[in-house]
Amino acid sequence: MSWVWALIIVVGAYLAANIVVRRFSLFSSSLDSESLRELLSKEDSSVYLLDVRSAQEYRQGHIPTAVNIPHDSIGVRPPKVDGDTVIVLYCETGSRSMVAKRHLKHLGFTNVVNFGPLRRWRNGLIEGNEPGAAPESSGSSVETNGGNR
Repeated sequence: MSWVWALIIVVGAYLAANIVVRRFSLFSSSLDSESLRELLSKEDSSVYLLDVRSAQEYRQGHIPTAVNIPHDSIGVRPPKVDGDTVIVLYCETGSRSMVAKRHLKHLGFTNVVNFGPLRRWRNGLIEGNEPGAAPESSGSSVETNGGNR
């Protein structure tokens, strides 16, 4: 009879762990660097890419087309897009973008995806204060946009 209780405990722990992992996942495993690049390179792309790092981090290098709104400013300066626009967030480690995602959901944005840490991006970065042009559909490059290091 004790093996039944052991089995119940193991199954219960497994189910609880799955719930926690899904609930607190730091970033979307369904959106990889290549998929994001393809989405951003489409002319009719309705993806709003949001870098939630500090302005200084943004200037040092960001994903092309990303707009910078630091995570602690989201409540004061939310993105100026429709509530159903797809918003893709990223930061340095994935934790600030997770917080920003919760804020945006609370503000009524319905399609918010946490890309996670910047290191997941496998293409070029742009330096400076401007979002820059969308990445090309193939290949990668590093551009500068007049930013200071």
